[in-house]
Amino acid sequence: MQIQNAATVEEARLAIFDASESLSILGALRHIKDLDERDDLVLEAAQDYFEGRVKVGLEQLAEGLETFGLAEAIRKHPSEFEGLFLKSSKSLVAKDLISLFQPNFSPRGSNRRREENRVLCFWRDWLMEGDQCIPVTLEKVLIFASGLDRLPPLGFQVPPSLEFLHATGCRRPLP
Repeated sequence: MQIQNAATVEEARLAIFDASESLSILGALRHIKDLDERDDLVLEAAQDYFEGRVKVGLEQLAEGLETFGLAEAIRKHPSEFEGLFLKSSKSLVAKDLISLFQPNFSPRGSNRRREENRVLCFWRDWLMEGDQCIPVTLEKVLIFASGLDRLPPLGFQVPPSLEFLHATGCRRPLP
């Protein structure tokens, strides 16, 4: 910053001398003759710094994508891979959560199963109201249940499920 703010060539040279160790590591250390060269040096140093910071990570990503031939597939079909690398602008709808959470039912024909079906209807109705409801959004439900604010492009490793809690010995009007 001191190099960029220098008003004269002499001030810029002093600032370059003070930052010579860092500029040397970046490969941007050199003698300047005028303020235009100062601007070029600052631009080159900044560019080298930022490229150097991400270069190793980008190389590792590229190497990993090449391992299974994904890099070539991404080059050929970039739009198909957009969802993996960019956040989707598609809003979450009740149907997404209804199909995502699979209920773990009791055996068919049991009293518990009948109560679970009733609870599931309430759950689905509540989710559908959430589509229009301001205080509770479907994203908030997903965040509460999974910690994520959107569905992962490759799905969940362990699919989310609905577990039913049964109170013994008491009958409640609502599940």
